[in-house]
Amino acid sequence: MTPHAQPRIGGWLIVFAIVLLLFAIRTVIHLVALAPALPIAFSNGFSSLWKFSVLCEFAGNTLLVAAAVVLLVLFLRKRRSFRRAALAFVGFLVVFTVADLMVALSVPEIAARPTFPWRSIIIVVLSAGIATWYLLASQRVRDTFTR
Repeated sequence: MTPHAQPRIGGWLIVFAIVLLLFAIRTVIHLVALAPALPIAFSNGFSSLWKFSVLCEFAGNTLLVAAAVVLLVLFLRKRRSFRRAALAFVGFLVVFTVADLMVALSVPEIAARPTFPWRSIIIVVLSAGIATWYLLASQRVRDTFTR
């Protein structure tokens, strides 16, 4: 490779991009499913905590989809800012997931359910740890995103 040639996107970066794309698609599907609950949640029959929970869920997931799309654009353009933006995205995802869990557990109707997605929290935290390590340690990441 010549000194000025930029490395092609490959290896685990392809996996990262596919996971990011699937995350955005899954979150859009979740938002579409959640949209009918917005007017219902804001009717008079629900507590303010329930309304806050639904609103935060919708707003946070909308922000995550927008951030995922921006990340995909930065990724495909091989922008230098991709790494910082990806690290911020991963950090926000973990914080949002844990905060969402805490808010949900404070809503009595949700906390009373026999099952709760603890496993998904663990998966998000472990995945974020692996992604953070890769983004910080990978020579391929440093060499690819230079524009």
